[in-house]
Amino acid sequence: MKLPPYIQKYLDLSTFNWYRLLLVLVILLIGVGLRLYALEDIYLWADETDWFDEEIYGEKSMSLRKYAALKASYHTVGPGWPIIVSLTCRAFGGKAAVARIPSVLFGAAAILAIFSLVYRVLQSHLRGSAFLPAFYAALLTAISILQLEFSQRTYPFAAIPVLTTLIVILHLEMVRVIQSDKVSIGKFSIFAFLYTLVGGFSIFLHMSFSVVIGGSFLCFLVLVARFL
Repeated sequence: MKLPPYIQKYLDLSTFNWYRLLLVLVILLIGVGLRLYALEDIYLWADETDWFDEEIYGEKSMSLRKYAALKASYHTVGPGWPIIVSLTCRAFGGKAAVARIPSVLFGAAAILAIFSLVYRVLQSHLRGSAFLPAFYAALLTAISILQLEFSQRTYPFAAIPVLTTLIVILHLEMVRVIQSDKVSIGKFSIFAFLYTLVGGFSIFLHMSFSVVIGGSFLCFLVLVARFL
């Protein structure tokens, strides 16, 4: 089966610069290493008592459904984040470091997401390569004190940068398809599906993502109004 041209373009490695991939991987490893450093330390943050408590481990531990419903009723999060934290602790043990692993993963993923966003936005606007500014953006994300702190807490704060960035990337890709001379329904459908998937998952984690998605829809309405 022959793949569509716009998918073949992303899979074409004949002109790929492998040393750039190596540099990005180095930045990613630095970011992961910083986020894992002293991950098991107890700082008596509020999120430790709010999430990593006897309701998730020990004799008073609740079922997954009850735990998710209880935490979602206490906080502004959706049921998704309590489910992720609970499943992680059930699978790998009831320890503070284990409860923070989801935040570490989301925080590390933000490094790649920020790199992709900056590279994609500047790619068509710079005469030179967009790799350098995207690389610096990824580096700043990797070593940002605020991002490091969020990546070591059990609140879903670390998920906000990466998921918001993915929503913006997919939003821009759909806009590019609409504004192109020849609109590809297949290409738009793929990005729209991914947009719905990421957007739905984001709201499942935290209701604040509805603001991001609402702003995205508003921009779409303005774009459609220009064509009417």
